[in-house]
Amino acid sequence: MSWVITEKVYGDGKKGCKARMVVNGNQLNEPVPRDSPTVRKNTLRIMMSLCVQYGWKMHNCDVTAAFLQSTHMMREVCVRPPSDLQKKGKLWRLLRPCYGLPEASLCWYKTVNDDLKERGLKEVIMDPAAYYWNPDGKLKGLFFGHVDDAYYCGTDDFHKDIMKPVFDKFKMGQVMEGDFRSLGWNITTNSRGEIMVSQEDYVTGKVYKLTMQKARDQLLSSRLTPHETSILRSAIGILRWLADQTRPDCAGPCLVLNTRQLQPTWRDVKLFNATVDKVKRQPMRILYRKLEASKWWVTIFCDASHNSINDGQGSVGAYLIFLSNGYEKGERRVANILAWKSTKLKRICRSSTEAETLALSQALEEGDLIRDQIISMTGLSKDLVLMECYCDAKNVIEGLDNNVPPKATTPYRNEFALIKQFKEEKKVHKLIHVKGDEQMADSLTKLGAGEVDLIETLNRGKFFN
Repeated sequence: MSWVITEKVYGDGKKGCKARMVVNGNQLNEPVPRDSPTVRKNTLRIMMSLCVQYGWKMHNCDVTAAFLQSTHMMREVCVRPPSDLQKKGKLWRLLRPCYGLPEASLCWYKTVNDDLKERGLKEVIMDPAAYYWNPDGKLKGLFFGHVDDAYYCGTDDFHKDIMKPVFDKFKMGQVMEGDFRSLGWNITTNSRGEIMVSQEDYVTGKVYKLTMQKARDQLLSSRLTPHETSILRSAIGILRWLADQTRPDCAGPCLVLNTRQLQPTWRDVKLFNATVDKVKRQPMRILYRKLEASKWWVTIFCDASHNSINDGQGSVGAYLIFLSNGYEKGERRVANILAWKSTKLKRICRSSTEAETLALSQALEEGDLIRDQIISMTGLSKDLVLMECYCDAKNVIEGLDNNVPPKATTPYRNEFALIKQFKEEKKVHKLIHVKGDEQMADSLTKLGAGEVDLIETLNRGKFFN
């Protein structure tokens, strides 16, 4: 074991020093389970949207020396103490999982999981680090975990009957209510109870342009040196993390840049710098508003771009998923973003039809999961939480309406059958063709397309069309 001294920035921005006695886990060769669940970002966004709907305030706190409060110890471990505490011929046997022990995080998760379930909380579907409390069939509280951080909200009964006993049992750090910084997000709540999420400090302090030598500016196809490639990859990683967290408008360019990292050129540096310029020029926040509607809609915009990356060797699929009071062109209806993705499709597509079909099936699967999570947490009936999807692939939509599968290879006919099943089982209630200029997900598959509509939608918490 050894002493580790670190500087910590707390949720209110204050700094402090922390000294820990840490196990040198890298020297332990025994294989043990160590993967610990953490809450999905999409589920956390659902929490923020539900907080607004129910008029609850979102809370955040961390657990003081969380691993040392674990009641689970998966194996017997003996360690050599730090040099200043050593005694000849003496080892320490760990009674609790210490920091540095590979399985410490998993032990803590099991401790929290057992405690919350004993108190009557249930796991959210497909997210074992997220829990909800509905003792009478109606949602009264949420508790999400991320290692030693906790996020929770709920009724007065939830705070009294659940959270107070939890705080009595475990030693907690400072509790932040409404306004706090966590997971790199700046979360604030306005006077109307609406929640805003942004990362402007991250953009200012971490995201930066790369210097382009003027002598090489005219040779955009020239390859980068190994050193330049390393710098570009690091910078792309910084930008990609931002795109995954709060800037879906950057997801498309980041995907293109990722696919070119094996043999990057100065053209890629130019694309990277243009994306950074846009991020700094167009500050953005994500706003979560109250729906004010009897029915909630999981609204999906789905798009694909056939053979648009890797010099025509790969296709892009993308989606945006909102919790809304329904999409209608020309109406500024509430839109709370829950999920987005821009990814290279895992199969080679022979046509745009195949690309659109695969992208659509992936979008519906994620939308269906989100819908099921919302229904299970809230206790609302299935006819009060509906799913709609907007796609600009007219031939796919017409094929579904006419029960005529597109002329495609067998794998894509299977994807078509999956989409058809979603329709027949009424998991998706609306599958509608939209024109390209109404397709908000265009910005995630085609560079520069539809960015303004997306940014305005997120900034206002309402569809902008």
